[in-house]
Amino acid sequence: MSTVVPFRALRPKKDCVSQVASHPYDVLEWEEAKQLARDNPLSFLHVEKSEIDLRKDRDTGVYGDEVYRKAKKNLDKLIMDGVLIQDKMPCFYVYRQSIPGHTQYGIVGGVSTEEYDAGLIKKHELTMFDKEDDRTRHIDIVNAQTGLVFLVYRAAEAIDRIVADVVKEEPEYEFRSEDGVGHTVWVIDDEATIERIRREFSRVDCLYIADGHHRAFSAAAVARRRREKGRAGEYDYFMGTLFPDNSFVSWITTAS
Repeated sequence: MSTVVPFRALRPKKDCVSQVASHPYDVLEWEEAKQLARDNPLSFLHVEKSEIDLRKDRDTGVYGDEVYRKAKKNLDKLIMDGVLIQDKMPCFYVYRQSIPGHTQYGIVGGVSTEEYDAGLIKKHELTMFDKEDDRTRHIDIVNAQTGLVFLVYRAAEAIDRIVADVVKEEPEYEFRSEDGVGHTVWVIDDEATIERIRREFSRVDCLYIADGHHRAFSAAAVARRRREKGRAGEYDYFMGTLFPDNSFVSWITTAS
């Protein structure tokens, strides 16, 4: 059984989605990220890799507290300026990635950190302490999960049919990033469809992490800390995109 739940995403307005979208935090060096975001104040790199907004010669270090405080400040500004909006009700989302010769569809939802801790979500990479610490502090101080975890499940016809019906509708976002990858998103806010998705994933035996091992580890670590303080709730889940195993191909792309 896999617990997958809808959530209230904080996401870009339609007219600035391509400006906000960025590479994941861990595929760019400081100089490269700084150059990419230099003339784009809306780039999510200012949140995911906020050290680019601090002087490199300052004694903060990549993992200094000032880096995470700056990330929170940058995220708060995007919200205050109306660049990022939050859905009024918990939703699921369909995310399509496309490159020449291949297209794949995933459902974005909240994935259980307790099931991660129990080993029901399978891992294939070892995590490194410095990266664990970095993302744990980032989630905790910024008070947000800012990066997706890509997961794979054994393909199920019932879920395929739901996705096929959803993508017949007009998407919320559709753009192509500079690396040539197409990105399309549909919002699922129909309660009956939401319940069908929850029910069908409850029949999936387990999930497998394809990319984002450190993000998943850190989300689970923050959830444990907050449960210990009596703050259970949204942090009992991490943000994941779930792809069927018969169509998923992993490549480095803009996913934040």
